[in-house]
Amino acid sequence: SKGSTEGLEDEMTCCVCQELFKDPVTLRCGHNFCQECVREYWKEKTSQSCPICRADFAFSDLKINYTLRNIVETYKKEGKKSKAQSESICSEHEEKLKLHCLEDQEAICVVCQTSRKHKNHTFLPIKEAAQEFKKWHEDRQEIEETRYK
Repeated sequence: SKGSTEGLEDEMTCCVCQELFKDPVTLRCGHNFCQECVREYWKEKTSQSCPICRADFAFSDLKINYTLRNIVETYKKEGKKSKAQSESICSEHEEKLKLHCLEDQEAICVVCQTSRKHKNHTFLPIKEAAQEFKKWHEDRQEIEETRYK
């Protein structure tokens, strides 16, 4: 649900830049930041402290948080997939799905059309394919109705 993903996104957001973590690092106090954000923050300060709890640290205390980085990357990929599915966008090329491949019976983008996977395939504009499917479905329904009268 949207509410739970928002809470999850909050946990993956850097409090300095307000973006999803990029190369997250963890300080000994347990707080996480983008590596670049904490470095920039420290450049402006006389001492190197946690931007949240103000505990003092050294550059050597910055530990890359690989687990958090992987979680953020997975979250971004899943977000792109669900966005692509809801907006009729190709999850591979992030282009609009404008064509229907007759061989594979799937909606594709113009980049997919030129790919090896769809080489020598036949395509229809997606709206035309939808109209043909609708007509085919209506014809099938008519046949079924007359068959059982």
